[in-house]
Amino acid sequence: MFSISLSPRILKIALFLFLYFLHSTRASTQDNSCNDFSPDIIVTPFSSSPIPNPCIGKSIEISGDLTFYSNQVFEDCTFKFNLNASLSIPHDVQLTIKGSHLFACGKNMWNGINVTPGGVLVLSNSTLEDAYDAIITKGTAKLFISNNDFIENVNGIVCRPAPNTSWGHPLFEQFSSNRFTGKSGKLNDNESRTLRGVWLQNCFTVIGMGLTNTFEKLNAGIEANTSGVDISRCKFINNNHGVLANNSTVRQVGLGNVTSLPTFLECRYGIHAIASTVSASENYFYNNQTVSIRVSGQSPVTDIDIFDNTFVNDNMINLIGEVFFGHITFDYQGTPNFTQVRSIFIHQNKFKVDMPGTLTSFSSIFISNIRASKRYDIVNNDFEYNNRFEQIGRAS
Repeated sequence: MFSISLSPRILKIALFLFLYFLHSTRASTQDNSCNDFSPDIIVTPFSSSPIPNPCIGKSIEISGDLTFYSNQVFEDCTFKFNLNASLSIPHDVQLTIKGSHLFACGKNMWNGINVTPGGVLVLSNSTLEDAYDAIITKGTAKLFISNNDFIENVNGIVCRPAPNTSWGHPLFEQFSSNRFTGKSGKLNDNESRTLRGVWLQNCFTVIGMGLTNTFEKLNAGIEANTSGVDISRCKFINNNHGVLANNSTVRQVGLGNVTSLPTFLECRYGIHAIASTVSASENYFYNNQTVSIRVSGQSPVTDIDIFDNTFVNDNMINLIGEVFFGHITFDYQGTPNFTQVRSIFIHQNKFKVDMPGTLTSFSSIFISNIRASKRYDIVNNDFEYNNRFEQIGRAS
């Protein structure tokens, strides 16, 4: 009987080698897909092999754009896209892809699946890799998206208005059990080409029907720019931002504020609202690395409603070497004097920190130079163990 004691340095080296092995395995998997690829169907801008409908168990190589002018089904197919290749779905056409693998090779990236207004995409049990934007919707495109893996795309799903219109209304008819994953490694890795899981630009929509969707190792799980979105049934792990809202209205309903179902886990910021209205409820925030909810920027019509959430942190120095600052922070981010908002309502939340020592820099709720013109209520919250509520320069 004997025991082995390893130094911290050796443990760090072992961890590095393990992570390198995982990355090498991922790279070699892509190489094998490329090296072993032998197309049954070749599509170029000038010619195409016949495509059966339904198309089952075929290997397809695509250069340029492949546009479908009638309904088409692919099942158990392998798609290799050459540089900037894409699929397009016009109005009143439905493209169905089941159990398939869509990828590019080497440093090449493809341009994704374009769903125009009135087009329909049914995507299930498939893997999409190496795209600039894996899915692009415009206007009232309709999506049935379930049980897919989006891996190392710059953006998983991008939603925009139709040409010559101001707003888009993408219809997520089904959005369930999807996984959006970025590159392994530290947050803010400059080598990572992955930015967002879902990116809304001037759109109104609802995301998250059905079973839980997961967003992991991304700059932003869901980012909304000048948009309105209801989010539910989504889980955010180790992202720079779980939800990032800029000049938008976001309603985030979690998985229930119970320890077994953390909605925001080890993100740098769970929710970051910049000049945005945010409602967050029934979330469990656990070990988010800097701030669980950050409110910044100025907008006189901003309403902040945070209720029935649980905030827990037991990791003072986190994975990216930053000191955990607080669960909820409001800051004016360089605007003169005070940030103007319309209302702040924080109620029925639980705040807990399990860390030894005196946390001189920590506040569960930290409010700095905020002016609320209509309502300012922080009531019925439960602060446990070494927590503080602090406000500086508040003007109501």
